[in-house]
Amino acid sequence: MYNYIKKIHSPLVLAGLYILAAGIFTSNSFSALSHFALLIPGLFSTYFFFKRGYTKRLPLSLWFLFGLFIIYNLSILVNFQIIEKPWPFVLKTRYFLFAFISFFAILDLVTDRFELFLKHRDIIIRVLIWSSIIATCSGMVALFTGYNYLKMKPACHFDRACGLYGMYMTYGYGMGLLVPFALSLLFNNGHLQFNISLFERILFFTINCTGLFFSYARGAWLGFLSSILFFFDKNFKKAIAVILIICTALMCSYFFSTGVQYIVHRRAESDHDRTAFYKASWIAFTRKPILGYGFRNFESYSSDIKTEFKLSSPQFKGHAHNNFLENMASSGILGVSFFLMWLGCWFYESWKEPLLRMVSVPFIMAFSVSGLFQYSFGDGENLYFILIFYTLSTVYHYVRK
Repeated sequence: MYNYIKKIHSPLVLAGLYILAAGIFTSNSFSALSHFALLIPGLFSTYFFFKRGYTKRLPLSLWFLFGLFIIYNLSILVNFQIIEKPWPFVLKTRYFLFAFISFFAILDLVTDRFELFLKHRDIIIRVLIWSSIIATCSGMVALFTGYNYLKMKPACHFDRACGLYGMYMTYGYGMGLLVPFALSLLFNNGHLQFNISLFERILFFTINCTGLFFSYARGAWLGFLSSILFFFDKNFKKAIAVILIICTALMCSYFFSTGVQYIVHRRAESDHDRTAFYKASWIAFTRKPILGYGFRNFESYSSDIKTEFKLSSPQFKGHAHNNFLENMASSGILGVSFFLMWLGCWFYESWKEPLLRMVSVPFIMAFSVSGLFQYSFGDGENLYFILIFYTLSTVYHYVRK
């Protein structure tokens, strides 16, 4: 059995990475197949890693991620009686467990079969590039024609790009994380040493940046802008120059884009609704401060809380539209503390490595800032991307250390 699993280990890990590269921006159902591919090698590698006693050198962020998995399940257990359907929420915590065990599976691939990993690395990046380009182009065609020809159905929204997703917010905030990576690939490919042509890198950035713009996801825009400060390895003058150019372009677009004009003048109702969810999530936290209402369960009580405290749009249920407040409301002080520690340790570990400082740190900044306006840590589509990005960067940090 040991020899058989060892034989299929590398092909399964590579299959999982290929599935994620192809599916993250095209199909959530297809991306889910990566969990099947990574399950056996993940459990196998994790077991032998712990058996050999190598745990002292593990990154702290990895322990906090596993802690999140435990706390999320504990919050469900404590609130089991008030959660209408608890088992689907339990299943959704698998993302964090798979990220944890995938670390050991990918680590084994990189250390034991490094040449094989290098052989496939650029192909996997290229699959991500072209799948995201296809998704964005499909969404742009749907935006301007009203019909998505790849999905064979009408566009998901009449004036906002959705890519191949059914929700423009999910797409916009996903692009808000992808575009910083595309920009780091464009400017820092010499350091990354990927065999990706300049043409592909320019296309990757420009098309997906266009998709980000037409999603009109304001929080994702802000996340992307904040990430630019960290692209140029402490060369903040160059970063500020790029930010000014982009801000100027956005201001000029006001005169030509009705979408931008709509954002500036007619989104007050959306802002009030979002503020109401912020207030409701804080109230939920004060009522259940230790473990909250249960992982992802704040949404079920948001309408009742808004009605009780006379907040705007009480008829609408929803999550907190904020990664930090959602963690507070759903998993209490324990959940938000572990979330902040995971994020802080990931930032610190990335900052210590020059290459990760130009790739992971911008991603973390985009995720942190955009997460003030959307619960992206709860979107399955975005979670696949966030957690595989985290896992790969943490494997690099561990190997370098």
